[in-house]
Parts: sequence; C-alpha cells; structure tokens
Amino acid sequence: MAGLTRGHLKAVHELLYHRKDKVAANAQWQTICAQLELSPPRQGKFLLFDGALRKELRQVAEAVTGYDLMSPLPEGDRNLYAKAGFLNEKVSPVKPNQGYVLLKGQIPGLPQLDPAVSVRLPLTSLALGALETLVVMENLDSFDSWHRYLVPAELQQTTVLYRGHGTMAGSKALLAELPASVRLVAFTDLDPAGLRTAHAELKAQALLTPQLSSSLIKVSVRDDFNHQHEAQAYLEKAELGGWQALWERVKAAKLSIKQQHMLAQAVPLTLLQR
Repeated sequence: MAGLTRGHLKAVHELLYHRKDKVAANAQWQTICAQLELSPPRQGKFLLFDGALRKELRQVAEAVTGYDLMSPLPEGDRNLYAKAGFLNEKVSPVKPNQGYVLLKGQIPGLPQLDPAVSVRLPLTSLALGALETLVVMENLDSFDSWHRYLVPAELQQTTVLYRGHGTMAGSKALLAELPASVRLVAFTDLDPAGLRTAHAELKAQALLTPQLSSSLIKVSVRDDFNHQHEAQAYLEKAELGGWQALWERVKAAKLSIKQQHMLAQAVPLTLLQR
C-alpha cells in the first residue's frame, strides 16, 4: 500500500460508492491500477469498470489497505485509522502535531515550570483568554534556550510558543484563535526573512531585536541577506510603522544576524513596537 495515498483511496471510494462504470485514465488511476495489479479495459481517455471489475477492485483494495473502501474514509487521527483496520494508518488526515503546541515559560493553568523545560500540550487545554503576551519563535534550538537570552523584564515571565516551519500545525491553529487582546511578540533572526515573518505572517505587535554592537554586526552573513529577495521586496512596500527605521538599518548594512549569535554574545534584546 506504500504507493497509495489518501487521494488514491478517496478516488477508489468514489468509484465504488457511486458505482461508476468509467473513470479518467489519468496518472492517479494508472497508479491505483498498478498498485492493485488491475487491468481495466480502456476506451479512449477512460478506464472501464463493469460490476464484476468493481467487485474485484473492492476486494483487492480491502486486502491491500485493510479497509472496505465502499465506506467513506474516517475523519480522525492515526489511532482511529489503526482501529478501523488500515494497514497504513498514515493516510489519516490528522497529523501527529495537529492540535498540539509546544510552549515554555509561564503557561496559564500550569504551575511555574523550570526555565529550561518546555511542554507539549493539546491546544484545547489552553486558556487563551488568560494570556496577556505571547512570544513566538521559529528556531527550535533558540526556543529551547529562551531562558538564557537577555530579554526585557516584562517578558521574563511570559508564555513562549514554538511556531516551527510547517510541522507544527497546532501552533498555526493557536495563532488563528488568539484573542485580539493578546500582545504578540515576534523573536526571529534579524534579517529580511525574519522581519517579513514577523510582519506578514505573525502580524506581531512588537519585535524583539538585539542591540547592534560592532561585534554582532561582524557575524552577520551578507550572502544570506542577498538571497532573501522576496522578503526584501515585501518590506520595501509594507507599512512597517515603528519597524521602518530598523528595516532601513538592516537594508543599509545588508544584515542577516542569527538568534544563535545573539545568545553567544549575550546581547541584550529590546522590545520594538510596531
């Protein structure tokens, strides 16, 4: 079943459930037939399935997948799919990180955590209305080291979210559900990509930025700045408000300073309102 995706299984279900006698001879159905070792007759741009061949398709598909595809695919996680009999539970539409978030700091409803500890929690267990400020980070190693950064006093007891790079679906859901009363603070690399993320994707009210010493500027990577063309073009047109002067300085010096270097040099961070 390794070659059959959720899309393939839905296509087989649609054929069986609606008793279709033909389907388009496209790449999807060619893959299905190859994986199930079926050879339906072809008529022009269509593959033909009479009653006998549909019955064979149903039987072979169930043997390969562990599930009778006459029934619709379940809505649920991988555990539910395993219980339903699927041999490959990964065709579930629910991914492992969906509905979960990775947090650290002061989390509403939980006792004070050790500064180095982070917790993975179901999004439904969080009292989002109790949040006042949320710091959002994208680099996991920097998130893990949050307690070591020199942050303003007002952020030392706040909640910190690991946003991730597309693997943390729960964090995306949390940000979408965040009450308007919560102040969102972005902490990213100091470069065009980081500024665009804070402005366009997070729509943060404030940005954590390093004090730009000569030693920190020395470890900036100009090539990284030069490769971030799309982010630069976005920032040139965006209404940056209180971040405009910072962008002008980043642009003039072609800065791309990583969070890891901010920590390595123990650079104090300041809060810049948008």
